[in-house]
Amino acid sequence: MNRDGAPDGHRWLTWRRSGLIGVEVIVTAVALTVLFRGLRLSETAAAFRHANYWLLAPAVVFLVLDLQLRAVRWRLLLLPQRGLRHGNLFGATNVGYLVNDVLPFRVGEVARVFLIDQLEGTGKVRSAGSILVERGIDVIAMILLVISLFPFIDEPAWTRGPALFIGGAVVLGFLLLIVLSYVNETDRAFWKTWLRGVPRAGALLEHAANTLLAALRPLRSPATLAAITGLTVLIWLSGTMSFLMVLKAFRLDVGYPAAALVVAATTLGMIVPSSPGYVGVFHAIAVKTLTDVFAIPKEQALTYAFAQHALIYFVPAALGVEFLRNHRPMWHALAASVGIRRDASPPKLPLEARASADATRVEP
Repeated sequence: MNRDGAPDGHRWLTWRRSGLIGVEVIVTAVALTVLFRGLRLSETAAAFRHANYWLLAPAVVFLVLDLQLRAVRWRLLLLPQRGLRHGNLFGATNVGYLVNDVLPFRVGEVARVFLIDQLEGTGKVRSAGSILVERGIDVIAMILLVISLFPFIDEPAWTRGPALFIGGAVVLGFLLLIVLSYVNETDRAFWKTWLRGVPRAGALLEHAANTLLAALRPLRSPATLAAITGLTVLIWLSGTMSFLMVLKAFRLDVGYPAAALVVAATTLGMIVPSSPGYVGVFHAIAVKTLTDVFAIPKEQALTYAFAQHALIYFVPAALGVEFLRNHRPMWHALAASVGIRRDASPPKLPLEARASADATRVEP
């Protein structure tokens, strides 16, 4: 305990969070400074005036399709649990994006875990593991997408070797994890003894390893793996088409490869700490990609980046707000789960939801 009567661990956690917020603010400030340095505002305004905003309609359609497909893929990642309702998976996904838009530390993933567990009885550990695997799949998809674009874009020659090496290493690493997921359920999982032997943290490390490897179980089925792979391809095709429509709306006829590269670059760039909604970081990466690789003037690239970010910011957020509006009893408990409120009792689930949860619950 410290002099104020608060636990030292709590004070350390507070300082750690403050430090992370500070890093995010600095990264965002630097990105915005670089963006607006030397910018000609008159040309930026002209790009907004001459845009064809009707093309944003198909961009929204492709984005919603992307989100719908993500919900379908999430259901597969939660196998062997069955009977999960698409509406709840879709709603929880969008609430996750909504919370990430307004709060730091990507706590939207916590919101997703809380909501889907409350509505479908998935179990928090199981749903958290499925989200972790989902993120790994998307990182692999983006690396492979960048490699596939090499014949179509004028990238520096020195980038090909490292990109191919990193891509191969990531894919092999993921395949190794799938094999370890199988071995972990046998008596040949020798690493469990090693993990248990770690002072103080042994039990925690073993639990974390079991959680991750259990979440990879659906990928051990060839049929399920093929379905998840196909859905992942469709997800990123839809997302790239949405980006392409926004590019065309702002008179940037740079083609599908440019849209795909911006998708890959901004998605991988979201690993960098930044303010909620990736304000600044998203724009800086999109502008840098378009200006350096496709020789687009900075002013036009920035107008596109603002429009594209607004689309991927507000569409999922609006869908998330609508979902929460239809599940008002859960609001206070959800706020507690992401740290907005400290005292909130879990909401009572609707009878239909409780019955579905009881009927479909499968222990990991």
